[in-house]
Amino acid sequence: MGWIKWDSTLELGHSAMDADHRQLVAQVNQLADCIVNNRGKEVYNALIDDLFAHTSAHFGMEEQLMAAHSYPYAEEHRSEHARLIKDAIAHRAKFDASNQPSISLLFFFDQWLSRHILNSDRELAKFLARSK
Repeated sequence: MGWIKWDSTLELGHSAMDADHRQLVAQVNQLADCIVNNRGKEVYNALIDDLFAHTSAHFGMEEQLMAAHSYPYAEEHRSEHARLIKDAIAHRAKFDASNQPSISLLFFFDQWLSRHILNSDRELAKFLARSK
């Protein structure tokens, strides 16, 4: 299932960031398939765990890039990462309490991935390209 369509608007021109973003999109699409096709709690939990782990690693990579290149908006970007993680954990807690996968989680991931890539990450990628 293609919940999020990867296209050139999501490309930033930074190979590591683009590769991670493609992986995150693929993982959200796997999660969508799991929910729509009712693949079960164990599959859902495994996909969520993988998505959270990859997101955490991706944010760590971005934060290392920001530190290494003295990105002037690093604190704001890190704060956005922290807020996204907090919101994702809240969505996970709702699932754990209800035991029912929710389509709202897909909307959440779709919105923050798109918004974060198109805004914050695009600015970071532009900065990194200029600082070469």
